[in-house]
Amino acid sequence: MSDPGSEAQMAVVSQINPVVSDGVVNWWYHYYSYGDGKRIIDRKPVYFTVSPHHQTPDFSNRRYNYKICHPQIGSNVSVGKSIVLVKTAIGRRRVDPPYMPAAEFIVGYFRVSGKDDTWLHMDPNDSLLLLQDPILVNLDWARRLLPTKSSNYWKVEQLSAKFGRSTRNCHANPQGVNLAVSELARRHKTGSRNYLGKPYHDLMIGRKGNPLDDWL
Repeated sequence: MSDPGSEAQMAVVSQINPVVSDGVVNWWYHYYSYGDGKRIIDRKPVYFTVSPHHQTPDFSNRRYNYKICHPQIGSNVSVGKSIVLVKTAIGRRRVDPPYMPAAEFIVGYFRVSGKDDTWLHMDPNDSLLLLQDPILVNLDWARRLLPTKSSNYWKVEQLSAKFGRSTRNCHANPQGVNLAVSELARRHKTGSRNYLGKPYHDLMIGRKGNPLDDWL
């Protein structure tokens, strides 16, 4: 039986229409994933969960501990306005087919709804975590998200590493934020599940005790 509370929340979030505020600082945030360094054939949501060696972000409770991970983000946000674009990488470098090479993904974003001495809190009605259908950062997306980079900067064989270095926990330009959150909202409205909250908790429970045969 479905959870009525969860259904009600999904109905609210499905109406999400993120607005990028003028004059505020927005951020890129990269976390280490469970699928980083793994030999992956079939991309699954579990690969995008947080690495077991890291304590944050806490997507189950919609919060991010900025005290232990990149305090510069928490020190410079506007509550109710700032957006944090959330990205990660999965896969393994220098692998042959059918394995997936390392790639960067924008898995979601969160609007900062609150801040205390430890946590940034994610607005449940204006935050998304699309682990089943994240944005794969290909050459086209890299150029659009970082328009100030010259065309000579991007090389397909170095795309993941260069995009990662250029967006590792730094300010996000308003144009890039608008492009990313608009696309994430579009995917959610057309059926991509938001894993923030209980869905993420359930995914983590399912991960326990599952060694995943493709781990090396």
